[in-house]
Amino acid sequence: MNEVQSAPSMPKTSELLPKPVIKAGLVFGAASAILNLLAVIPILGIFFSLLNWIIGIAGGYVVISTVGGSKDKLPDVLKHTVGAGVIMGLVSGFGGGVAAVLNGLIFSRVSFLGIYLTPGLADYIGWFIGAFIWGVIGMVIWSTVGGIVQVYYTPDKLPASIKVQLDKVVTFLKK
Repeated sequence: MNEVQSAPSMPKTSELLPKPVIKAGLVFGAASAILNLLAVIPILGIFFSLLNWIIGIAGGYVVISTVGGSKDKLPDVLKHTVGAGVIMGLVSGFGGGVAAVLNGLIFSRVSFLGIYLTPGLADYIGWFIGAFIWGVIGMVIWSTVGGIVQVYYTPDKLPASIKVQLDKVVTFLKK
């Protein structure tokens, strides 16, 4: 008579973040982290930073191409791109934090009104945390932009050479 009803179960991790989303986040996050480390190079750093944005947009585009997305499933598109963006951002943010500390070590003496200041440990920790946080925020934003672009500019509209490369990446992520 008194049946106990169980609470609805929480979604499994694989449903919340499918394997291709996690794999894409790690792959594109690693590429972004490498670009963050290369951005320490003076003058070329601006170029590598712009490439980093393109990596984030491409990551979101590839994720939605892999798991499938359409205008009708926009909430799923946002869920997958934000999930991939967070993973990309964690990896990329770590690379950015290391790059910020490395930049501080290479260019450590700063002149302020003729007085040379040497950064302390708190400065390095602050630089690392700041770069890490902005790495995560940036990758979530750019990944989401890439996913939304994919919904409205589908892979069949891409040039043939880019579509071939996209198909290779999608096949890799589905393995």
